[in-house]
Amino acid sequence: SDGTRVLIEAVVVDYSDGSLMPHWGGTALHLVNASTGAYVQACYNSTQDKGLWLQCRWSNTDPDEILYVEPGVVKLQKYVPSTNTFSVLKDFSGTYEDIDDTIGNGDGSQSLDDRYWAMRLQNGADWFIVCWDRTEDVVLCEIPIPTDMLSNGRGYGMSASGDYIWIGSPDAWVSDATNI
Repeated sequence: SDGTRVLIEAVVVDYSDGSLMPHWGGTALHLVNASTGAYVQACYNSTQDKGLWLQCRWSNTDPDEILYVEPGVVKLQKYVPSTNTFSVLKDFSGTYEDIDDTIGNGDGSQSLDDRYWAMRLQNGADWFIVCWDRTEDVVLCEIPIPTDMLSNGRGYGMSASGDYIWIGSPDAWVSDATNI
């Protein structure tokens, strides 16, 4: 309404009921009505003076829940569009020192029932692909990532059923991690 034009680029994010569509624009993720294209709102946290991070995943089961990881914060966080509220879903900082903040671009994902999550977390000098059970709030397994695979070999996620973690890599690598 102030005459400012904002270039908005499309972001591919899954959402559970198809009513809203996210777009990245400027300093925050924005939501538009998927049917009409009408602007709905910015996903902006005025308390922290920052917008929702581009790397996010819409819940598969709750159309009013967007989950994201903020750079430098070892927490899985939740945004509720209907109330424009932000909260911490899981704080991993007691066990892990860093979390990969790219859960929205082919890295990290959840099972279709939102119970099991695959995320990349760091403990000391070592990185792991971790399976977290949201229902029981427990890490089920850690798959060590070989040092030479940290800068490439990205692409991992939870299977739709939650039965396994898939790992995409330019080179095959072996791990002795426990099955889920």
